[in-house]
Amino acid sequence: MARGFYTEEVRQGGERLGFDVVTLDGRRGPLARAGAGAPRGGPTVGKYAVDVTSFERLALPELRPQQGAQLYCVDEVGKMELLSPAFLPAVTSLLDAAPVVLGTLPVARLPQASSIRIHGGLQHPGQRSVGRRKARRPAGPQNSPVLGILSYPLRGC
Repeated sequence: MARGFYTEEVRQGGERLGFDVVTLDGRRGPLARAGAGAPRGGPTVGKYAVDVTSFERLALPELRPQQGAQLYCVDEVGKMELLSPAFLPAVTSLLDAAPVVLGTLPVARLPQASSIRIHGGLQHPGQRSVGRRKARRPAGPQNSPVLGILSYPLRGC
């Protein structure tokens, strides 16, 4: 069984309206929106207003270790997700407890994510190019808690 979440662009007529957080079991909610659909008064990243409450409601329960779960997906540990004060501690706890975590981090170093980059189970000896993204393969024992990290270049949102 796999648990976790990923983020997905929301587009209409070729225009990016924002991003959704989607759990691996198919539940979906807004992560960030631009323009009229944006939550008011919350934090922003570029032109996008981030809906921290929606993100936490969907993503945080997916990061709690659960019996029978063999793989956890965390896509992504980015600027918007890190606006949740509970997110980084949840990811760190997951790295300590989960059998396998597949996650994404920006190539550019986000100071908040440094604890994840230096986590004992994360190793990045090799890189291979995947389009504009680079997949990093961890070395180490077979029971390493991280299956892989997909790093990507940060672009203005």
